[in-house]
Amino acid sequence: MNKSDKQVNLMVIALLALHVVVFAIGASTHKLPVFLAWLNAICSLSVIVYWMLKQIRITQQNFELRELFFLVAECLVAVLSFYYTLSPSAPHWIVIAGYAFFVMHFLCLAIFLSFMLTFQIKKLF
Repeated sequence: MNKSDKQVNLMVIALLALHVVVFAIGASTHKLPVFLAWLNAICSLSVIVYWMLKQIRITQQNFELRELFFLVAECLVAVLSFYYTLSPSAPHWIVIAGYAFFVMHFLCLAIFLSFMLTFQIKKLF
């Protein structure tokens, strides 16, 4: 395993630990939806910023339907998270969606980590 793979693995492990810590702190302080909304917003915005920076480097732009669907979903996560944090009384379905988004982000990180630890990739980035 080369140095960049180790750095990516450490970063993913740190993000998984951050998710667990935020969940534990939110559950103990009874403000879990607020913490999850902020964490979901940060995760979705970081994915969107990464995608935008990656697209700047590509000379020929090809947008696949999967990619656009994923970006629209992450934008929806960001909008719902900001709506929950900024509104005085958010509907109950937004809280449930926040939990679902948190679980999806956590599972994606866990699957990515298992993928990185299982397979050898010649060049990740």
